[in-house]
Amino acid sequence: MREKSVIQNRPITFAAFGERSTAFREATTYIARYNQTVERLQSLTPEQLARAEQRLLRPAPASRIAAARDFGIDLTLLLMQLRLSPAERGSQMLELCNHVEELTGRARR
Repeated sequence: MREKSVIQNRPITFAAFGERSTAFREATTYIARYNQTVERLQSLTPEQLARAEQRLLRPAPASRIAAARDFGIDLTLLLMQLRLSPAERGSQMLELCNHVEELTGRARR
């Protein structure tokens, strides 16, 4: 089953840019490439997710995953992301980017 693109279902406006501006063209090109990429991505199958959970929650001794855990990386956060579909991960990424842009704009004022 193919995931639908996050951007196709969400209206995006570029009120600050004119339709002929370079920024508008670049954003439109980026969105088109993003849509094509997300359409090719699929969620993990239940078997793949179970294998990933097993490897992340009970890593083999001296493995790279165990080294990451021992270094302090929270592997449960990675597991939470793997449980989401690519479209859901993309949506979260866009929300975070929008939030950062909003905060950056406030900091500049």
